Amino acid sequence: MRATIHSDELSRLAAQVVSTVEQIFDYMLGAHTAGLEREVPLTISEVRALKLIPESGHIAMRGLAGALGVSMPTATHIADRLVKKGIALRCRPEYDRRLVLMELTEEARAHRRGFFQRRVELIGRILQPLSPAARKNVARVMSEIAQATITHDLAWPPPAETGDLNPDDAERRMLCITKKRKRN
Repeated sequence: MRATIHSDELSRLAAQVVSTVEQIFDYMLGAHTAGLEREVPLTISEVRALKLIPESGHIAMRGLAGALGVSMPTATHIADRLVKKGIALRCRPEYDRRLVLMELTEEARAHRRGFFQRRVELIGRILQPLSPAARKNVARVMSEIAQATITHDLAWPPPAETGDLNPDDAERRMLCITKKRKRN
């Protein structure tokens, strides 16, 4: 049975966690970008959208808009920019041409894997000076925090429509839209 934490104590601990997480993020951002050229500059909205597109699959535009908490026109504008930058493809399933889905390009998938690996290396550098027991404790506590976000319906990204596609279903092949807008 867990003891109830006084609200002042909880607020102090929460502020300490926020400060610590910000310090870790600042370290990771600085270490990640130091000496590296960003190949494709992305806005915060574009990064959030990319995190919502499954590694191997699709997300419906309506689901993307809902998960981002934006209107359909705003989600469409974000999708347009991702397509223009060569990071995502807009696709329509043959079974329902009204449905618009987003998927990652192979290049975007490779960048995502590389970015994940760089984050693993950075966290490894942070954990390296700690004792083995402290490392395990950090991993355990972080897992508990992540689980608490799910338990309390705080998870990000929120569940979104994926278009309910079965990749083995030959009748649901995707047709990617390749229309390019003409500039005046």
